Amino acid sequence: MSIRWFVVTSAWYSLMDASDRDHTKVRVAYIEAYQNGSLFLTSTPILGELYTLLGARTGRAAVMRVFIML
Repeated sequence: MSIRWFVVTSAWYSLMDASDRDHTKVRVAYIEAYQNGSLFLTSTPILGELYTLLGARTGRAAVMRVFIML
């Protein structure tokens, strides 16, 4: 059985923004969990928050790159 992680806005943001103070810590945890077969879950409201946060801090182009991958 895979471990499931519920990922909140701040974790997604840290993972996507290399200048975020927690980026390295979150990235290492994400890679390790992914390699161990973990599943990552989130919600529609969290994706909405992430869209807004990325747009405010990094601009529309960065938001579009991220959300095209989803």
